[in-house]
Amino acid sequence: MTIVELNEAAAAELKRLERLVRIEDGHIIFSKQQDYCVSLDRVGDEAAILRWAHHLAGKPWMTLPVLRHFIQLCCKHHHIDCHGRL
Repeated sequence: MTIVELNEAAAAELKRLERLVRIEDGHIIFSKQQDYCVSLDRVGDEAAILRWAHHLAGKPWMTLPVLRHFIQLCCKHHHIDCHGRL
């Protein structure tokens, strides 16, 4: 696979994730058979995001890429650096 193909695949995956998990009207919405919504007020700090990630990881429809995108959306919305302290 070339670097161009990798870039195209990454862009396609991001578009897919943006369809599955999005912020709308103060909520993070997971699109599946029936939307699953989490209020952004409930994921306002690192501890809350971790609790929700743990909760969501137990859902049969949750995948690692979707969970990662959820965490990134929460961190971006609340201006939390999710990469700096690993």
